[in-house]
Amino acid sequence: MSGVVFNYLRAGLYVVVEFVFAWGLATFFLGKYSLWRSDRTQLVLFLFGTGILLVAGIGRLGWPIQTLGGNSPAEKLDQGIFLLLSLSGTFLLLLDYFLSRARK
Repeated sequence: MSGVVFNYLRAGLYVVVEFVFAWGLATFFLGKYSLWRSDRTQLVLFLFGTGILLVAGIGRLGWPIQTLGGNSPAEKLDQGIFLLLSLSGTFLLLLDYFLSRARK
């Protein structure tokens, strides 16, 4: 039970860190350059972020077996890839949002 709660707290912390980093990057650095404020760039960020999150979620559904402990090398690789894709996709969507806010 405590492992589940810890995982949710860690996920929440990841989201807060990504939120702050994406906001700072969009507000103080990238929002000042016209390339990053263009509609095309924002569309690319949105599509890549959404696509990465879909790959992470759908790929996770395709995992047919699991050992009792969940500690096999294949499972650890699966968990690592899922985490990396989830964080990357979320960051791109947050960056897209904050860049669109910087345009206004």
